[in-house]
Amino acid sequence: MKIVCFIGSGFNNMAAGIVKSQNIYTKEGIPLHEEISRLNRLWGHLDLLLSPFNNIITTKHGEELLEAVVGIQKAYNKFIGRGDDSPIDAAEFSARIKGRMQEVGEQFIKFEASGGYSYIHNALPNLGRSIQYLLKNRVENLYLCTTNYDGIIDSLFTYYCKDESKRKFILKDGFIHGRFDDWLFRKANCKIAHLHGSYRYFRDIDSTRKLDKGVANHNPVMIYDDPNCKEAAIIEDPVLSANFLELERQLKVCDKVITIGNSFKTEPHLKRLLRTHFNRPNTQLVVCSNKPSEVASVLETCYDYQISQYSTEHVKSEKDLIKLFDQLLISAGENWLATA
Repeated sequence: MKIVCFIGSGFNNMAAGIVKSQNIYTKEGIPLHEEISRLNRLWGHLDLLLSPFNNIITTKHGEELLEAVVGIQKAYNKFIGRGDDSPIDAAEFSARIKGRMQEVGEQFIKFEASGGYSYIHNALPNLGRSIQYLLKNRVENLYLCTTNYDGIIDSLFTYYCKDESKRKFILKDGFIHGRFDDWLFRKANCKIAHLHGSYRYFRDIDSTRKLDKGVANHNPVMIYDDPNCKEAAIIEDPVLSANFLELERQLKVCDKVITIGNSFKTEPHLKRLLRTHFNRPNTQLVVCSNKPSEVASVLETCYDYQISQYSTEHVKSEKDLIKLFDQLLISAGENWLATA
């Protein structure tokens, strides 16, 4: 079975809920579930740049609000981030976005350097080995595509290798000593991609590198933009464009697409790929969310067949999460609640 799996911020919220019941604290004495939730809310820092428009466009936030603001460019130039009437050009605002993204990335680096991912893995110690078993016995190819910039899903999909006395990643991201190798990436049967970038991706003059743990990143590759401009931003980056092209290839041949914690509200580029390359008979689209019917309604324009739904409200423990993946990584769909 060949699978493409999308992971969104809802997965992190689910992980935070699982960790909450374990009363785990960071070395700073902060409850781990609060730290995970805080990381998931860091994009509020970017919303501050758009705050002058919150009273005008009250129904939209984040990238949806940014999309609306782009449509009223004149007002955007006059008021955004200023207390006077001085206009701001697009380049200057882009620089402000970049600056805020760097600040967000620094918070991820701090979390990792303080052992945050180790705490998360210790809270769910059996998930990685269970995933490895399921992939080995049921899945021919898995392409996991996360729209998150953090490393939570990466750290959970690991296992301890006795022969090498260290933890190893189950999924390959194509990086070897910080450099991306497209051939090795495409060759891997089970791989992972950060479709919108990562706090550890550093854009150099002619390449994108993956920095080592704890290294400051002064030019992070993390896309936060008008949804209609995301695909163009992806194509401009050598690593993200390779990931995106591989997604197109995998959607053409995969049997099943799984989404966990994605809303797809600000992802027209991903919906386009689904509609163009996956919308065919004898395939299965499975939506996992705390509000699966809402996500299914967004994806109905991309998929002309039955959309299976699964609520994640019941996932409260590592055992529940392992059971969820056990159900997801099966070829038959009899266990799913389906909607047209």
